[in-house]
Amino acid sequence: MQFNLTSKITSAERFNPEARPTSPDQWTLGLAFSAAVWLSQKLNKPILKITNADYEEAGLRVLTDIYGSAYDLNIRLFNHLQHTITGLVESLTPTTLIVLNAPLHFPSV
Repeated sequence: MQFNLTSKITSAERFNPEARPTSPDQWTLGLAFSAAVWLSQKLNKPILKITNADYEEAGLRVLTDIYGSAYDLNIRLFNHLQHTITGLVESLTPTTLIVLNAPLHFPSV
């Protein structure tokens, strides 16, 4: 079974590390989410485990300056992703439980 959450993250811009915004006002929430997902993939870490230091080392400190701490941004993204998971897979019964306990991995853009 394969889930494709990429289209559910946002319908906004996709983050490109070589063409990142040059000023804080160019960072939309959708682009910030996309950058956080990119960083999660790059570090092979779950979104909720990304730290302020991780954002800083990746040159994304501006995100923690804009949206608060890494915790604040990560929780906001996690909640957004959590609310996009809806419905049942056809082969599953309503009593089937799916536990998502692994880092989120999204296809490379």
